[in-house]
Amino acid sequence: MSTAIPGELCFHHLDGPPETYILKKWFVQPGDPVDAPQIVAAIESASFSLEIEAFDSGTISEQCFREGQVIPDGVIIARIHLSRSR
Repeated sequence: MSTAIPGELCFHHLDGPPETYILKKWFVQPGDPVDAPQIVAAIESASFSLEIEAFDSGTISEQCFREGQVIPDGVIIARIHLSRSR
């Protein structure tokens, strides 16, 4: 099992057979502040919808996928520039 790296927002779907996952919606944009556990994105497949939470507080520095793109399991979907108050 991999460990989370601070500032990297990863998507992992651990249960069930492999599916096609689509990034349905971003709720934040690069430059937006986020506070854990804020919901930052929605991902869908044929069998479920999932809201993705930020586990770190800071500023969204990069979105690695566009809305509507297929997301492979286990990839970084966004990066967060961490707040200094950690």
